[in-house]
Amino acid sequence: MRASNPSGLTPSKGKLFFGANDLAQRMQPWKSDGTASGTKLVKDINGSHGSGPFGFTRSNGRLFFAADDGVHGKELWKSDGTAAGTRLVKDINFGLGASYPSGLAAFKGKLFFAAYDHAHSIQPWKSDGTARGTKLVKDINGSHGSGPFGFTRSNGRLFFAADDGVHGGELWSSDGSASGTNLVKDIYSGSRGSGPSNLTMFKSKLFFTALDGVPGGGLWRSDGSASGTKLVRHVSAWGEVGFAKAGGKLFFAAFDAVHGGQLWKSDGSTAGTKLVKGISPAGGNSEAPHGLTSVNGKVFFSADDGVHGSELWMSDGNP
Repeated sequence: MRASNPSGLTPSKGKLFFGANDLAQRMQPWKSDGTASGTKLVKDINGSHGSGPFGFTRSNGRLFFAADDGVHGKELWKSDGTAAGTRLVKDINFGLGASYPSGLAAFKGKLFFAAYDHAHSIQPWKSDGTARGTKLVKDINGSHGSGPFGFTRSNGRLFFAADDGVHGGELWSSDGSASGTNLVKDIYSGSRGSGPSNLTMFKSKLFFTALDGVPGGGLWRSDGSASGTKLVRHVSAWGEVGFAKAGGKLFFAAFDAVHGGQLWKSDGSTAGTKLVKGISPAGGNSEAPHGLTSVNGKVFFSADDGVHGSELWMSDGNP
């Protein structure tokens, strides 16, 4: 049996947009109103080869995504939900060479993303949906590329991680202009970089995980200034687990030497960052909670308590 493997499900204009394979196993953009008759191909972008659409993101009334039409390589596209209104925005890396747009995020009426071109390698870009309005935001690290990722809005700024070739991968912020795109703080002093990840807006501040020289790193928060970028607590968040916000708390899976990988919560303060409950026996690393998702003030996740195997769990933040 062949599967369509729907991916990148994103709501826009009352419909759901996503990438899917059809009977010919071609990955193209699709849309659905929730009925079988209303689930349709948006546009056949690249025939039997498939266009491999991904990164569906809404910005200023448009739906943006990356796709390959077989002529320009993987580039930035936009759609109004119709075949005629689904078109290439700009051939950033001119010709068959792809720019591979990634990390698409809406900010101040424009789309921000990481993209590659021959002159600048991978840098932050922005687009208003037109070819002329699709521009490099700032050349952070010349032809070496800064590898920006994790674009996240918080407190009127756009935060992301990038490497300027001097400080390593650190936290940056932008107001959308070149002059307003700057390093926030060199958390791990020197060229190694703190590797900010899991960037999430919570209580009007940015929360993220980073290394700072202490094994395992910790949970950090930032208001966009160097002085306002501070360690919350040294607790090692579990890789790219992401956070879930529920009931006024920030939930995440983390590891410490005593409990191993378990469910944690934070109210944004050091004292309020605590273990919720030791679910995995003996703190088994591979059994750490994962897939955290917020629903109706509670957080749902998968975990293995050593008795039932990996099953569905729920928490309101209390043991």
